[in-house]
Amino acid sequence: MKLLLSAKYITLPVSDRAVTKKLCLYEDGRLLADYDLKLDAISPTFTAYIDVSQWLGRTVELTVAPEMECPVGLSGQVSLLGLWQEPLRPRVHFTVPAGWNNDPNGLIFHRGRYHLFYQFNPCGTEWGNMHWGHAVSTDLLHWEHLDTALFPDESGTMYSGCAIEDAENRTGLGDGRPPMLLYYTAAAGGRHLLSAGKRRTQGLAWSTDGGASFHKYSGNPVVEWLEAGNRDPKVVWVEELERYVMALYLAGDRYRLLTSGDLLNWVSLQELSLPGDNECPDIYPLTLDGKRHWVLSGARDIYLVGRFEADGFHVESGPRRLCHSEVSYAAQSFSGLPDGRIVRIAWNRLHIPSPRFSQQMGFPVEMHLERQDGEYLLAAQPIREIETLWEGCESLSQISLSQPLSLNTGLQALDLSLKMPVRPGARLTLRLFGCELKLNPEQNELTCGTVRMPLQLRPEAQQIGQSGQPQHKQAQNELELRILVDCATVELFADGGKLCATVSALWDPNLPRVELIPQGEPYIESLSCRILRDTLPPVPTPSAGELR
Repeated sequence: MKLLLSAKYITLPVSDRAVTKKLCLYEDGRLLADYDLKLDAISPTFTAYIDVSQWLGRTVELTVAPEMECPVGLSGQVSLLGLWQEPLRPRVHFTVPAGWNNDPNGLIFHRGRYHLFYQFNPCGTEWGNMHWGHAVSTDLLHWEHLDTALFPDESGTMYSGCAIEDAENRTGLGDGRPPMLLYYTAAAGGRHLLSAGKRRTQGLAWSTDGGASFHKYSGNPVVEWLEAGNRDPKVVWVEELERYVMALYLAGDRYRLLTSGDLLNWVSLQELSLPGDNECPDIYPLTLDGKRHWVLSGARDIYLVGRFEADGFHVESGPRRLCHSEVSYAAQSFSGLPDGRIVRIAWNRLHIPSPRFSQQMGFPVEMHLERQDGEYLLAAQPIREIETLWEGCESLSQISLSQPLSLNTGLQALDLSLKMPVRPGARLTLRLFGCELKLNPEQNELTCGTVRMPLQLRPEAQQIGQSGQPQHKQAQNELELRILVDCATVELFADGGKLCATVSALWDPNLPRVELIPQGEPYIESLSCRILRDTLPPVPTPSAGELR
């Protein structure tokens, strides 16, 4: 069918129950774009908004395979009835208005705002059609959703990457103010027809208007194909080398470091391994006792701590594991924070049963290093800005718990902090809106759903062994636990944040309370249960003809 693109979006009905179809846009016989989506003209549950503003005013031909009726519409804006009011919309975690998201990309503080880019599929609530979505914030808590930043093109769909400010205009792409640079993987081939027959490479896009619009570099790719599915560039300035360093995933558990002086031309420096990990490298500096160290981690949060010298990265500690669940994935750190903190956001890969979206980002955390028994340990804690969301607290202190106890918090996001000593035979179950978190301090074990992790870390016993799993010695005398609860997840920070996990757990509205269920009369030194105010965007004003 022929269609004049007279509005910013084409709209299409979609349902997860349908089979995947291939939608193609042609102009005079030339393929402009192709998308995989589950078109459903009979019983749709989702409206896909596909941004076609780059071809505005042009007439295109739409084809669908397998062939079916394609009830396409046009819209100047995304208009979704009941947006941000869905029963299972997370209250304090980032979610997209509609569609699929996965890895966070391009986290950067630029011209007074925090920018969060992310892997984005506008065509449904499943993975595919990778674009870069875009949102901004002034406090890391409340996010404003902006237009899509990067679109698939002839080089491939837009896989993960990073952002950095070219403060000295080394690229020559600035206009008197430092440009923002986005490095991304151009994921050629696969089901993407427009890039068929090509290999994955690393590309660059830039903005001189604070991220309002982006231009892809005419000299792309900036890194040619190296091997296998090489992807996910992360770029940082390394003072010790007086060069920029790019960490790039290669294959297996191997990563390559490359260097550049101009952010355009890159040469290989060395290869490193993260046993048991792959994809999405992150690299950032942390200072401890006045000395600067570097952390290199992969998508599963196995990390190395080391230092840079003229010949490359030298490992001082690790590999170790920070996160003990498969829900938290592909965490990335912000570039250019003015206060010097290292703040990270992860993707929480789970399934939220909503027709409009299915994923969320983890709560932002601040990273720091500790040194114990001669080893460097990475730790994470929710960012301090969370305190601005506190609005009410239930607390307990210095009690021996012999009977179950209930805190009637209501169905709201929570920030809990617990301290309790290790006592022989004493256990505690926390039931959080129906999700059971079982603590066995004597055995140094926490279990929640499929997650099993230590409560405390003995650094000399936490090295990753041949099995790829950490081993842990007996716990110390007191445990500390921080828990963030939202409608779809429970996030755990044990032993000062040196042990972390995210659990996929939908809250039960029939159980709007926190319950403490003791065994063996555990002693509660302190428990604070703080209610968190929602960070959801304002509810849009309804308009006539709104879609799903």
